[in-house]
Amino acid sequence: MFAGRLGLFTKTFLGANCKNDMATSTDEFETIWVEISKKDQSIIVVAHRHPSSNLLVIQDEFFKAIHKLSFCNFSSCTLGDHKLDFPKINHQPV
Repeated sequence: MFAGRLGLFTKTFLGANCKNDMATSTDEFETIWVEISKKDQSIIVVAHRHPSSNLLVIQDEFFKAIHKLSFCNFSSCTLGDHKLDFPKINHQPV
């Protein structure tokens, strides 16, 4: 299992809260979700793709995470080491 490699450092005054109910953790892909409550509410999603993982699986997992964001009434930001070139993803053999 490759999960367990993510982290996000925040300042205390930001009021950061880890959203474990929205996180994803598989052998190929992992996300952590952090809600920032200072001023306007925001969600930060940090994602990691293991380099030897299947691109189709990762594409599906990543877009599931993006889909979850569409239901949040927050500003959002995705960060991470995706190792993906989205414009080329449909043109590469898997």
